[in-house]
Amino acid sequence: MAKLKLSLEKVNKIDNDKFELILDRLLQRTEEGKIEWETTADMNTYLLVLKNSAVSMSYLPDHHCYIFQFRNENGDVIESVNVHSGTTLLQAGKIFGLATEGLQKIENANKFVDSILEQLAA
Repeated sequence: MAKLKLSLEKVNKIDNDKFELILDRLLQRTEEGKIEWETTADMNTYLLVLKNSAVSMSYLPDHHCYIFQFRNENGDVIESVNVHSGTTLLQAGKIFGLATEGLQKIENANKFVDSILEQLAA
């Protein structure tokens, strides 16, 4: 039984190279505006909903690290990766910044449109 448990734990671990590739693609697609991060109840967490899975990205300012959680279609966390150093920390910071910036632009645009509607109603 112990062997089976060890092999399952090994299967559930994301290889460093694959995780870096995921971050590269998340950064690229976020920069291109091809993916949209959603807000969550936690102001330091964003969610990317994909076809049969989701990725959540959280920033922990007290620890200066990011946590990426990979979820299945039921929302169960399949893998969680802490990013706290190296180039992956820089990539995570860029992705988080772009997600925040993109959502602020949408919010500002909505406020602008609401302002126009209010002025036209008067």
